[in-house]
This record gives sequence, C-alpha cells and structure tokens, in this order.
Amino acid sequence: TTLFRSLTAITAAVENPVVAIGGLKQNNLHTLVHTGVAGAAIVSEIMQSTDVAQTVQTERALIQAARNA
Repeated sequence: TTLFRSLTAITAAVENPVVAIGGLKQNNLHTLVHTGVAGAAIVSEIMQSTDVAQTVQTERALIQAARNA
C-alpha cells in the first residue's frame, strides 16, 4: 500500500525514531509491521473505547500477530 511504502521510505531516510500518528484503527494496524516505525499513536480508538484495557490488549495482540505472520 501507499502507507506502507511511504513509512518504509521515511524510516529508511531518517535517523530519528518515526511514530505513526493518525487514522490508526484495529483494522489497519497490520500495515505498520515491517515499516520500521518505532511506535504508533492510537489515540482516538482508545479514548472512545468503553473498555480501554481490553482495547489496548486487543491492539497489542493484533500487532504481535502481524509481526509473526
């Protein structure tokens, strides 16, 4: 995807850690894997959650599953 290519190019071009911010949801977190980003700011989905702990746990599991795929 364009997002994957853009993030990969950015992380390869800079020495500073890159954090993905904006538009991140459970259904697109897998696109961040293998881009080289140091982290992801998943603010709105967490703040809108009725169970923050469960939302964070699910998102962490999704990222780990994508890393292992």
